[in-house]
Amino acid sequence: MQQLTTTVDSAAAALGIGRTKFYELMANGAFRSFKVGRRRLVVKQDLEAFVSKGILGCPDKNISS
Repeated sequence: MQQLTTTVDSAAAALGIGRTKFYELMANGAFRSFKVGRRRLVVKQDLEAFVSKGILGCPDKNISS
């Protein structure tokens, strides 16, 4: 079965941003998350949607295809 969630640290690293910026984006509703014990988990599908929106929203930002 495919893993559906990831940690905040892994999500931030995958996006190439820091934890502080990731928490800021999460507070603004960019990502769904929940706690299991002491761990905060992020829905991977939200990460993919965020990247897709970013790519589609700014085609002239030096993104090579």
